[in-house]
This record gives sequence, structure tokens and C-alpha cells, in this order.
Amino acid sequence: MLFCVNANAQLWWGDEFNGSGSPSSSNWNIDQANGGFGNNELEFYTNRTSNVTQGNNCLQLIARRENYGGNAYTSGKITSFGKRQFGSGWIEGRMSLPQGQGLWPAFWMLGVNIGSVGWPACGEIDIMEHINSEGGVHGTIHWDAGGHVQYGAYSSVNVSGWHNYQINWNQYSIKWYVDGIQYLTANITNNINSTEEFHRDFFIILNLAVGGNWPGNPNSSTPFPSTMWVDYVRVYQPSAAAREGTVEIAEEVKGERDQSSEGSGSVSPNPVRKGDSFTVKVRNYDPHALVNIGLVDLNGKIIATETGNQESVTVNTRSDLNGGMYLVKVTNGTNSYATKIIIKDEN
Repeated sequence: MLFCVNANAQLWWGDEFNGSGSPSSSNWNIDQANGGFGNNELEFYTNRTSNVTQGNNCLQLIARRENYGGNAYTSGKITSFGKRQFGSGWIEGRMSLPQGQGLWPAFWMLGVNIGSVGWPACGEIDIMEHINSEGGVHGTIHWDAGGHVQYGAYSSVNVSGWHNYQINWNQYSIKWYVDGIQYLTANITNNINSTEEFHRDFFIILNLAVGGNWPGNPNSSTPFPSTMWVDYVRVYQPSAAAREGTVEIAEEVKGERDQSSEGSGSVSPNPVRKGDSFTVKVRNYDPHALVNIGLVDLNGKIIATETGNQESVTVNTRSDLNGGMYLVKVTNGTNSYATKIIIKDEN
């Protein structure tokens, strides 16, 4: 069930985890490392299907008590770094979480520039963290304001049941929800309180940690194996139909000014034959932010999407499209605009 707070939002990207074996390499990296990461965790993350697998239409991250890589536990962790990165949106995951002393499942995000600036300057958005046998989850942001600072809150929920853990993130705020019910807001307007980290691109992380400074160590009562079940992860963006449906799209197209009057952006070729590709050169390109391109029909339906990290991005159309006018929706950091494109039936 979708609990999206914005009825005009449309699915931009998602993974339903309906396959078998390892999750899609187009979307995810599987971590293979000692999981300490400064938290004194006890697991070793592996790429084995005994720790990371798909089954029953879900992703399963499985923690086991076993000696591996010098550690007493193994578990699973996947990240979308370098493959799927986002700077805004309604981001949610539906999942069922394990409980037990020393277990620490998490659904979170880090800034893509972590390799150059480190943590916490890259920023961290914890969409959901749960520890031990608590009756709820934590939502938190971490950032650098002359040193590490954090801000967060707790929401009561039976984590063993299936719930949607969500954020709504834009240039003004990050809001946290469980099943569509908001419990926390962080103000990031105009980089207030040194929150410039949260106006850049982030990647998604799902993991099941064992032990660490926060939950403490497992004990004899901790169940192993323990599994974090993830039904799906989805990212929604505002519909090109915007607030009032197709009428507003028509107005957006009618009011579109010539591209040459608004910077160096362009779409070419235009017109384009259906089944062929076109290239978008982004206006006022921000090299520090990911480029997201959507091909949208006049009913607001997203036909195709593409993501890139350069000023020019190529998008493939489909051979089954009807000829006519479409919109190309462009987002690049805080830069967002739409322009029209004509798709031709014939040569």
C-alpha cells in the first residue's frame, strides 16, 4: 500500500525485489567488509546468498552467528552508491524488522561525496533505525556544523509487522513518516544551521548490523539467524502534471519560453523519431548534483527516466509511443524545469 503524502507524486525509481538470488546489480552494490565502521559493530558483511538474497518477493538481509573473516557474526548490507542517487523526493521502504539484543536494522542515506569530504560533512539521513527489542524506530539526520551534530525523534511501532518507513525531502525540509503519519521535521531552508549537506545527492543503504556502541552486544537470547525483510524501496518525485492535472501541463507547455533565452540547455534532436534517443543538455548545470531526466506525456505519466552525472544525458524513447508532444522534465539539484519535445511516428 502506498502512503504517499503527495497525491501528485509519481514513481521515479524503485526496486520491488521480485527476483531470486542476489539483488539487481543495476541498482545495488553488495558490501563485503568488516562492519565496524567506527561503531564497534561485530558483523562481517558478505555477498553470499546466505546473507543477502531475494525470495518470497522480498529482499532478505540475514544475520548469522558464525565465524567469518575474523568476526563472530555475518550479515548483509547493500548500497546504491554510483548507481542510484537522489537529491530530493518521497523515499520509502516497506519492511518487517527483526528484534533481539544487539540487532540493528537500518534504512538510511549518505552523501555521495563521502569519499572526498568524509563523515559527517557528507551528511547522513537515517530514514529508519531500530535497535534491540525497542517498540519503535528512530529517524535522524547527522551533519557537520563546526563538528558533528544530529537531530532526530522516535516513533512507536510494532516493528515485526509490515510498515512503510518514509521521508519527504525537498529544498525546505526533511519530514519523517511511519505509514504516512508524520513524526519529525528538520528545517533545511537556505542551509539553516549549516545544513548545506542536505542540498546535495545521497545514496541509499539497507543493512542489518550486529552489535555496536548503540545497541550493545548480542546475548544468549538473541535469535540467530535473524532477518530484515524488505518488500520494496521506492522513490517518488512530483508529477509533471503538477497540482491540478493535465490542464496545468498544457499551461506549462504553452508558457514554455524558447530554450535559448534561458541559458545553454537544449534537447536534440527535436523532433525525434519514436524508438530513437535524444540528448538533454542541462541548463545552468550544477556539477555537484545528479541529473534526473523524465520523459512525460501530457497526462503526467512518466514514460522513461534516465539519470546521469554529466551536463548531457541521453534518453531512449519507446517504439510503442504515439506521436505527438511530450514534456522533458529535468532536475539537477535545486534546478528544475520542463521543456517540450515532439516525438514522430514516421521517419
